[in-house]
Amino acid sequence: MGAGLSREHDLASSPEVDLEEANRLSGASVYSDLEPGFIRVVIVLPSLDEHDSVECVLEECPLANSPPYMALSYTWGSKSNPGTIAVNHKSFLVTRNLLVALLHLRALGFSGLLWIDAICTVPSASKYSVLSVLIVARH
Repeated sequence: MGAGLSREHDLASSPEVDLEEANRLSGASVYSDLEPGFIRVVIVLPSLDEHDSVECVLEECPLANSPPYMALSYTWGSKSNPGTIAVNHKSFLVTRNLLVALLHLRALGFSGLLWIDAICTVPSASKYSVLSVLIVARH
C-alpha cells in the first residue's frame, strides 16, 4: 500500500474528517482548470454488482449547451465515517450520505448527468464554488 493510500485510510477512520483536506493530501486531484462558461458534471458508471464501489467520471461541459443534469447538494452532513468513491480512477472521500445517494441512484439504473457540489466544485476556490452554485441554480 502506498503512502498516500495509508494517509487516506488514517483520515477516513477519524471520527470527524475534513474531506477537502483528505482529498488534497491524497495527491489524487481530479480537477483541471475550468474554462469560463463551463461546469463540471458527474457520470455514475453502472455496475452489475451492488457491492462494487462507486465509480464516477468527472467531465466538463459548456453551460450554454449543457445536456440536462440533476443537481445534488451534499457538502452538508456528518463528516464522520466518510465513504470512498472513484472519480476519474482516483480515490475521493465523500460524506456517507452522498455515498448512499450514489449507490441508490446506481441501483435504480440512473444514467444521467449529476452536478454535485461536493465533487464538481474545487474546495480551495471559494470564489469559483460560489459562482458555480449560483450558475447551476439559475439553470
